[in-house]
Amino acid sequence: MAAQTLVQKQVRLELERQTREIAEGVASRVPAGMGFVLVLGDLGEKGNTAYVSSIQREDAIELLTHMRNDA
Repeated sequence: MAAQTLVQKQVRLELERQTREIAEGVASRVPAGMGFVLVLGDLGEKGNTAYVSSIQREDAIELLTHMRNDA
């Protein structure tokens, strides 16, 4: 991965902040015993992706893989 410019880093950090903020709102509405995965991103050569989940990483991967296979 190429080094980020200062502007690119600021954009990425803001996306991560927004993702955390949204996740806090979602977490308070998720039924007991359930988990969630939230992924935000912009596309393109210099795109950014941010994700957060309320479940373990391995469980999130399994959930997303299951969704892909059912599509």
